[in-house]
Amino acid sequence: MEQSWPRSAAEARQLQERLREQVITKDEIGVVRRVAGVDARYGAGHLWAAVVVMTLPDIAVIENALICHPLSFPYAGPAVLPGSAGNP
Repeated sequence: MEQSWPRSAAEARQLQERLREQVITKDEIGVVRRVAGVDARYGAGHLWAAVVVMTLPDIAVIENALICHPLSFPYAGPAVLPGSAGNP
């Protein structure tokens, strides 16, 4: 299912509410053999995102990626969206 990207803070909030229902809070995975770390930076009208995939338990890097993409929607994190984590 392809999700269209939100074009407003209200649409972003609606998407966040829909995704909230998909959060799994109990262990249903079993033995974990690979983990990924992800980070993003927003600035100067661009999004920078990085991911690294590692094996467990030896923490060997098996893949990584970095992208830079122009933003079509301003960053709307917890400081912008009411009701988000850390923002009543």
